[in-house]
Amino acid sequence: MARSPRWEPAYCEFFAARQRGFMRTAYAMVGSWAAAEDATQQTFTALHAKWPGIAPDRIEAYARRRTGPASPRCSSGPWWVTWP
Repeated sequence: MARSPRWEPAYCEFFAARQRGFMRTAYAMVGSWAAAEDATQQTFTALHAKWPGIAPDRIEAYARRRTGPASPRCSSGPWWVTWP
């Protein structure tokens, strides 16, 4: 059985504490709970891949910055360009 990385409990704790807030932020950006869930999942998937290389004091900022571009409505460019 493979062991999980040493940093994974910290990631799981961050996810449990922040997932709902990120869903609300994404919903405010895209206007759909389904799209917000997809954007949040994409954010946390990217965060999981980069977690070991992100400084502990920059994790929240990385995830927040990732939420906008990860949302389907914002994927073609900056939010101020793609939003009606």
